[in-house]
Amino acid sequence: MANNYAVLVQPANSELGAEGIVVGDITEGGHTITNEVVDKIRGGKTDRDYGAHAEEVTFTANRVEGDVGQEALDDAIRNKEQIKIWLIDKRVKEVTIDAAQVDGHDAVFGYSVVSEISKSFDDEEDTIEHTLAIKVETAKGALPKLPDAVLNPSTAAIDFEAPGEFTGSLENRDNASSGV
Repeated sequence: MANNYAVLVQPANSELGAEGIVVGDITEGGHTITNEVVDKIRGGKTDRDYGAHAEEVTFTANRVEGDVGQEALDDAIRNKEQIKIWLIDKRVKEVTIDAAQVDGHDAVFGYSVVSEISKSFDDEEDTIEHTLAIKVETAKGALPKLPDAVLNPSTAAIDFEAPGEFTGSLENRDNASSGV
């Protein structure tokens, strides 16, 4: 089920300490690992062995105007820049992080290049299909429990604000008094 997974991305040249960016409204996806099969003839018989390894992550998302994650992927393919990707199982379980048992999530991480973005639309849907080719290979790991805004963005809480306290959209708002 697509609602069990989240995709976080981060431009490879992001500053140290930068947070991952959630890609919004994912409807389906997958992680594919393939190995080239090499044929060798031995004693008149075909022997097969592993050759080159390749991985890719693919996912479809409903197009969300202003989605920072979708925009980061679009920027990466247009500028031919690497992007980090985390494919996260949103189901919370006990995981080991730095030798401690904590509530968290299984995840797969890799450096990638965006090999394809395909936008489709009709009278019912407006979707974007993303294909990220993984550089070398992915690594399995775990992340601490993600905030509810990542696990279920549709139920993210909105904090009360006074008139004139902020300007801009919810995703890109500025605080009038602090510049935040």
